[in-house]
Order: sequence, then C-alpha cells, then structure tokens
Amino acid sequence: MMHSFGDAMIVVVDDDAATCQSLERLLRSYGFRVETYTSASAFAVSGHLKETACLLLDVQMPGHTGLELQDYLRSEGLCVPIIFMTGHIDDEIRERAIKGGAMDMLEKPFDNDLLIDKIKSALTLLSK
Repeated sequence: MMHSFGDAMIVVVDDDAATCQSLERLLRSYGFRVETYTSASAFAVSGHLKETACLLLDVQMPGHTGLELQDYLRSEGLCVPIIFMTGHIDDEIRERAIKGGAMDMLEKPFDNDLLIDKIKSALTLLSK
C-alpha cells in the first residue's frame, strides 16, 4: 500500500553506496523525497540541512562519523530527527547518540518495516 508523506525529505548518509541506493528505493516507494550522501561532510555542505525531515545516519564513516555530524547539527541549532544505523551497537555509542538527541538506533541489517515505522514516528513527533 502506498503511503503519502507530502514533501517530507528523508536524508540518508552512509559511506556504502549500495546501502544508500537500497534505502532510496525503499523510501521512495513510500512516497518520501530522498537525498543520499556517502559522507557526513558532503551532507553538511549540501544546502539540504534545513529541509531535512528525518536523517538516517551511519555511525562509522571515513572522515567525519555520524556522531560528529550529529554534534555539528546541534551546534548549528538544527533539530533534525536522527535515526542511526550501524553494523554494531555498543553501549558507549548508544549513550552518546541518545544524549546527543538521536531518536533511535538500528543495527544493520535491519527490518525495512521497522525502519519505516521509526521514520513515521519521527515525522509524527516533528509535526506536533
């Protein structure tokens, strides 16, 4: 069933291009606008910071990590719902992400339906 989310832009930042492409196809099938970036710095200079409705963010990336990007966004005063994606969740990373304002953290590979539910929850909270 096709769902419509208007102009909600979901941004995927993951250094794995195949993950970006797969998530882009999935999210577009649910009616989202999608932008993908393979580095935190590419997203940071993209001009899409303020129109991002939800950010799907890899924790470990070359250059700047997802946690560093989260810190940067907060320092810029941008409050974007972040769902971290990672190959391995440890307590230290989870604590830093949540303290930094992340909404959730999913371990790869994750269930697509669970991811869509997390995004819907983030957008619902954002609209309140």
